Parts: sequence; structure tokens; C-alpha cells
Amino acid sequence: NNPFQHLSNAIATSIVVTYSLRLPTDPRQEYLRQVRRWWETIRGKYTLPTGYLAVPTDLNQPFRDFSHFLCTQLALSVGTAINEALRENIFSLFIAVCTKTA
Repeated sequence: NNPFQHLSNAIATSIVVTYSLRLPTDPRQEYLRQVRRWWETIRGKYTLPTGYLAVPTDLNQPFRDFSHFLCTQLALSVGTAINEALRENIFSLFIAVCTKTA
């Protein structure tokens, strides 16, 4: 319904990939909570169309959705769990191939 949802998802995913994945697991959620608060504060200073750069309820969700999609496109061995570590590694490999840094 929100025509700007893809933009918000892309920004959220880039924040997770650029900053959050570099952190150890424990401080990630606190970092993402801070980013969400900053996003709310900055967005609140401007009059923007409804839904434009809406503050996501979960900054990780677009990343989880896309990285899960990537994993489902692979021929994984039977019994391979699509867990957080696999999603992060497959996504990182995907980005490296797309940016020709692999």
C-alpha cells in the first residue's frame, strides 16, 4: 500500500549491512534501537508525505526478508538450517559479487 515502502526498506537494509552486521551480536539490537530513535527525530523535523521514509518498526526485517529470499534460491543440502549466520554470510557474498569485490 505504501508507495515509498521499498525506499524505506532499502535504507533500513543498507543501515543494517553497513553498520549493524559489523558489530558483535550483543550490541546490535541496542544500536538499531538508537538508529530508529535518530530516524524518528530527524524525520519529525520535516513535513513529509505520509509513508515517505516512514520509521520502520523493525530495522532488521527488510534485511531478514531479503537475505532469507536469497537463501531460498540456493540449492542447500537437506537439513541445512537457514539461520542468522547463513543469511548474513549469503547476503555478504551476494553483495561482494554484485559490487565485484569478491
